[in-house]
Amino acid sequence: IYLMGNHEDMFVNACMEMKDAATDAGMSLQEYVKTFYNVAEALLCGYDARLYAQNGGAPTFEAWVNDGASLNFVNKIAKLPICLQIGTFDFCHAGCEIEQWGSARDMLWNREHFDLPWVEGRMLIHGHTSVRHIPGWDGKWKPRRYKDNKIDLDCTTVRTQLLALYCLEDDTFMMFFPEA
Repeated sequence: IYLMGNHEDMFVNACMEMKDAATDAGMSLQEYVKTFYNVAEALLCGYDARLYAQNGGAPTFEAWVNDGASLNFVNKIAKLPICLQIGTFDFCHAGCEIEQWGSARDMLWNREHFDLPWVEGRMLIHGHTSVRHIPGWDGKWKPRRYKDNKIDLDCTTVRTQLLALYCLEDDTFMMFFPEA
């Protein structure tokens, strides 16, 4: 089950902003983007697009434009859930404070909840803020637990190429480098 993250949210907002700008100019998105020196320059024309470009989104946006700029694809991403509850487990992209559960802004962007308690009897699992992961005595990597019932699985995959998996059934972690 894929959840909405802050980069997916920025992608959706940038695509819609650029589509609107193209429509206002009486052009298709592909025609509109070609009026700029390159896609990165085109992304500077709007707030959401600029934010997305500044966060590494230009290659993804360019691939989307070159692939036909389908709004069906954007709409599928826009419909991703921001949170999920399975049994006693709560999942969202960035984590949040108890009273922020369900708030898209906080569940996509919050970085200030780590030392605050989570709902007793439930486990919050999230990413968004990269944390140091250290090997345990058994040689397995351990994600950071901020509280007994809060786990951050973010291992900065974009830089480290390291992925983290958490098994709900037996409270174990696996960290690995996927093959290219």
